[in-house]
Amino acid sequence: MIWQFNPYAIPVLLGAFVSVLTAVFVWRRGGSQVIISLVILLSAVEWLSAYALELLLVSLKAKIFWNQMQYIGGTILASGMLVLALQSMGKKRWLTWRNLFWVNLIPIIGLLFIFTNKFHSLVWPEHFLITEDGYIWLDHPHGIVYWIYVAYIQLLILVTILLMVWTVFQSQPYYRRQASMILLGLLIPFTVSLVEFAGVKILRPLNLIQMSYVLAIIPIIWGLMRLQIGDLIPVARAAVFDGIDDCVIVLDRLYRIIDANASARALFQSRYKDVISKSINDVWPTGSFTQELGFPDVSLMRLDVNRPEPDAPFREIGKEIVLGDEDHLRTYDMRISPLTDWQGDVMSHVIVMRDVTERVHTERVLQKINEQLTYELGERRRAESKIKESLTEKEILLKEIHHRVKNNLQVVSSMLSLQSSYATDKESLSIFQDSQNRVRSMALIHEKLYQSGNLAQIDFHDYVLNLIEYLTRSYQASGVEIKVAGRPIFFEVDTAVSCGLILNELVSNAFKHAFPGNRPGRIDITLQQESPTRVCLEVADNGVGLPPDLDIQTSPSLGLQLVNTLVNQLDGTIQVEQSNGVQFLITCPIKASALS
Repeated sequence: MIWQFNPYAIPVLLGAFVSVLTAVFVWRRGGSQVIISLVILLSAVEWLSAYALELLLVSLKAKIFWNQMQYIGGTILASGMLVLALQSMGKKRWLTWRNLFWVNLIPIIGLLFIFTNKFHSLVWPEHFLITEDGYIWLDHPHGIVYWIYVAYIQLLILVTILLMVWTVFQSQPYYRRQASMILLGLLIPFTVSLVEFAGVKILRPLNLIQMSYVLAIIPIIWGLMRLQIGDLIPVARAAVFDGIDDCVIVLDRLYRIIDANASARALFQSRYKDVISKSINDVWPTGSFTQELGFPDVSLMRLDVNRPEPDAPFREIGKEIVLGDEDHLRTYDMRISPLTDWQGDVMSHVIVMRDVTERVHTERVLQKINEQLTYELGERRRAESKIKESLTEKEILLKEIHHRVKNNLQVVSSMLSLQSSYATDKESLSIFQDSQNRVRSMALIHEKLYQSGNLAQIDFHDYVLNLIEYLTRSYQASGVEIKVAGRPIFFEVDTAVSCGLILNELVSNAFKHAFPGNRPGRIDITLQQESPTRVCLEVADNGVGLPPDLDIQTSPSLGLQLVNTLVNQLDGTIQVEQSNGVQFLITCPIKASALS
């Protein structure tokens, strides 16, 4: 890479260096417009640096490349100044991504043509090197796309200038100085570019547009350093102060109005010039502003000091006030804040009044609704209390019924036990024992319900464990191992009684017939949920099995007849399999609410 010394690059590099320092200053100080300020400064750094490299490099390829790079910074700089102008006018709502895209569409397309010029030559038909004053320069004629691109960029700058002119005339004096610095910084390169495009050749082949920016940054830097452009946005007064819906009034230390926005003037029904410099008491709707708020009488204040008497309010005051006639009363939330100087002396007061009539009305309506709901809630709680008392009484009564049914069944079981002692043959004794077990299985249901907190359902898994324990003792089947598998499933009373009797018959038959001669064996009981509305009860043993010619549907056995009858009552099915013993598989529907 071959370099040359070019003295014209010195001011360009100096301008880029100063822009970098200013960007650092803006970044460290912060402010409401720090982002756009940095974008403008850094794009200027890129623009100037690329031009300086074009001046310092010798080869045609390098000069073309850095010449193209200049247009990136120049495009961003023009768009950034437009954004800054719109922010200064208070038109941030216009700065949407969609609007920014359409505004920058033509420059973006122009950049694509610039960086692909070697394929179409629509921006520059050719590039060549020339020597002037002993230095090598890049020169080229311009194509149609170049003039469209440049014309659009100039249009953006012109729109920005017009916006800043409008801001200068509409802003307050302090903001006007800020806008003037930005406007001056825009006018310098814009004017030079118009001269260049008019065909006036000055210091050719030097690009005076970039050189003019070195002069343009002087007022912009002055504005950033001294006038704090980026901290305070020069927005037109009507867009902020007069645009506030709240009433804003500024008083001096003698309670004279020194400013009032449009909402406050509408409250006073007066024009701006009719309220300025007047006492707040003269325009206040009730005529007694200071008296209502406890402000000291102005006539008693010493006028030769910087603050009112010590009893004057120096703290923020907040209260609700009602203004208007009887037919149009409005409620305002008023805040009065003192403004002090650097010594802490009160200079003025700012009054901010927000119309809260609708809010107050809504609060009153909500208060009435709340009172009504509180009353209804109290009535509902009293009704619920009575219902709970009634339910408690009914639960006690139902428990007592289950207790008495269980006791009566226990009496029947005891009577059968006593009667069985008079039986002289094994068949009669077996009949009494079977009947006693059936009664006990039903009594156990009511015992569980009496002990449970839920009088409508019973944990059938827990019931099975208790029933098996009882039957094992009853048949003295200590040599038979019993396994109960499954999880807690809750049955209603009717279903639990039927399933309990079925289980009683099947387990009793296994104890009596499956293991003759007190031979050891095993009984497996499985209770599981087959589907959300069906359960399956399986009783299997590894005993001798059923006789080959036995049909359980037509069996003369009272126990099997009872099992078939109860399964039919439950709308269930029963299957019997004989393989290494016998297996009964009973499936029946059950209400979903009964499942745990």
